[in-house]
Amino acid sequence: IEPRVSVTRGQARELLIELWLTKCQWDRLPEALQGGTPVRCVLSFISQGINAQQTVANAMGVTELQEIINSDSVRVLRRYHDAYRDYLNTCAAQPSRYRKEREELEQLMRTVEQTVRNSHSEKNTEIITLSEQLVRRLHGGRITSCKSAKDRTSMAVTAEQARLLVEQHGVDANEADGLADEMRTYGVRWLNMRKNVHKGAYAFNWLQQRLLPKIYRAPKGTYKQFGGIAT
Repeated sequence: IEPRVSVTRGQARELLIELWLTKCQWDRLPEALQGGTPVRCVLSFISQGINAQQTVANAMGVTELQEIINSDSVRVLRRYHDAYRDYLNTCAAQPSRYRKEREELEQLMRTVEQTVRNSHSEKNTEIITLSEQLVRRLHGGRITSCKSAKDRTSMAVTAEQARLLVEQHGVDANEADGLADEMRTYGVRWLNMRKNVHKGAYAFNWLQQRLLPKIYRAPKGTYKQFGGIAT
């Protein structure tokens, strides 16, 4: 069976990802892409710990690596933002139509930069939520993941889904927390967790729960009061 994705190293040691497409998808591509022209990806990695280990790191003041990672990543986002802004200015048929979008993006970009610059020994979840918003507004692709990609990831993904329902689909903001809890209890993230560990509980105990930021805490009944593991 032909593989659907191939990952290799290019001549300059860069990662080269090849995707297999259906004929219908292939026919819709521009001639340049059909001829093998690569699509360059700009990668930015934002790091913000939220678990018990991050609590210890914050208390001991050993967050320098996370701060360096985020500072470097924000500079990448700034360069991409500026390139996208210039694209709107030069390539759009009517640049004035995009004035509001450019202004809102610039304000969001500055907020992300300021938030990262001012964040040190604390669990600043705004770094996560603001960077999510920025990449989405820049039409980028992104994922949120923890080490195991099931427990804290489930909390982050469902929190983002609830925010999207409020921001883009007219759901009342007062319902966001309840919707996130419903998705954590009955949604696909719950099924994903069960497929990974074959247990009916997220890998948190009561203490680990209390050390998570409030928006990333699992609903009562979906975790164990005692036990649990570092995830």
